[in-house]
Amino acid sequence: MDSSQSLELESGRLLGYAEYGVEGGFPVFYFHGYPGSRLEAALMEDRWAQQGIHVISVDRPGLGLSDY
Repeated sequence: MDSSQSLELESGRLLGYAEYGVEGGFPVFYFHGYPGSRLEAALMEDRWAQQGIHVISVDRPGLGLSDY
């Protein structure tokens, strides 16, 4: 499950994110280092699914789909 999306915040800026693992699984937020992006969490997608985890991976400000 890779569903890269963006969400408009109240400030009007966009926040990019992707979801991996099991839909409806135990929710875990993944925050990448620098440099990086929401796509980094895809490297562990098989592991997330095996463990029943639903990962929400966000882009930091100014990287990937996220605005500064």
